[in-house]
Amino acid sequence: MERTADISKISIEGTADRTVDRTADRTAEREAEREADRTAEREADRTAEREADREAERTADRTDNREADREADGIKAEAAGMAASQAAREETGMAADKAAREEMGMAVCEAADKLVEGTVSEAAGETACNERKILFFDIDGTLSMPGNPPSEAVVYAMRSARKNGHLLILSTGRAAESIPPEVGAIGFDGYIYSAGGRTVMGGRELSSFTMSDEKVEQIVEVLDGTEGIFFTLECAGGSFHSDVSRLNLDELGSDGGSTELRRVVQNMARNPEKLLANRRGNPVFKISYFCFDKKRMDELEPRLAPLGKVVRFGNMLSESSACAGEISEYGIDKGRALKEICRYCGADVSCSIAFGDSMNDAEMLLAAGIGVAMGNAEPGVKELADRVCESVDDDGVARELERMGLC
Repeated sequence: MERTADISKISIEGTADRTVDRTADRTAEREAEREADRTAEREADRTAEREADREAERTADRTDNREADREADGIKAEAAGMAASQAAREETGMAADKAAREEMGMAVCEAADKLVEGTVSEAAGETACNERKILFFDIDGTLSMPGNPPSEAVVYAMRSARKNGHLLILSTGRAAESIPPEVGAIGFDGYIYSAGGRTVMGGRELSSFTMSDEKVEQIVEVLDGTEGIFFTLECAGGSFHSDVSRLNLDELGSDGGSTELRRVVQNMARNPEKLLANRRGNPVFKISYFCFDKKRMDELEPRLAPLGKVVRFGNMLSESSACAGEISEYGIDKGRALKEICRYCGADVSCSIAFGDSMNDAEMLLAAGIGVAMGNAEPGVKELADRVCESVDDDGVARELERMGLC
């Protein structure tokens, strides 16, 4: 009897244990199934989210493409309209230009045809150029004659062009300290000083190239050792010149020589105390020089050529005996500075227009989208320019800006 009870007890306990085990197994299975279902649901949700994101991206891309196509069509239409409008303005301007130049006896040489072709090409390719130009202006012989302020017509035209959204850049052979107040008052967005030696845009200096002390000493030795040569070292802190006490600077300042000669001589007359000995290590951007003997200048040029870039200036009057030139580091010129400013502004050089009269403007006129030589410019400068406008005394800059529809 006891044995039977033990067996029954064992059987009951075993049954209970098995029941507990089966219950635990079923519970574990159900939990596993629920976890699997939750995992599947989460994965399905993530898959749906990813698909929704991809669909949204595809929709956005299609929308952007349609918008881009519409914008491109708009730009093309705008460019075509602007081209037609600009071409019409230039055609009218060319007629007036031709009449004015025939009256003054100046040769235009195909500049008008070239401008129209360039304008149509610009409108088709660089539409931004029609919205904003970058205008570069020399001072002496371009905006005004040395010692004289720009005319009211020139000042008004330049300020109007700037008000219309175009950028004004002063591009001169002068150092910053010698800019005439009347010129600075016009209002400029950037500056090229010392014929490309220093470039400033919006108050920020983009570049500055000065000559080494060794190079300056070598050049000064050549100039100082040549009888009848007078020269000035053009620095950031002013210009320092050789002894010119025996010269009549006032008379020279109105001589029929080049505009650069007039500028240098007038600066010497205003600053008689700024002799070479007072330079005190001031960095030199370029060196200007002059004499009164063409043969001597011809002999001097090959001696200076190995030391830097030599520029020879022509005279405004053939009977003038004065000869002038300048020397600076190789590769430093207004053309290089023009390209630098265009890059800084994010504009193609085709958007630029440059005005000048002297041979140190040559690289600038060649680099610009349109190079304009003044009516009083040296013959060599006129030959390489795209256009020739009226002389500085006849407000050439103002007339040309008006013809171009910029002011």
